[in-house]
Amino acid sequence: MKLEQSQKDDLKSLTEHRGFKVLEGLVKEMEYQLFKPFKTANIKDEKVQDDIMNTQMMLS
Repeated sequence: MKLEQSQKDDLKSLTEHRGFKVLEGLVKEMEYQLFKPFKTANIKDEKVQDDIMNTQMMLS
């Protein structure tokens, strides 16, 4: 399967965006761990949540 350049760009921006969301989620999760009594982490996207969990497991 050969991708057009625009499709490649779309895919690249999508994965970069998802990577950013995962990092953002990890930061939120760390804040949540630090400030657990004060607030709860609020992440809506299921796939991003899975990525965050996987990344946390790799880090620990």
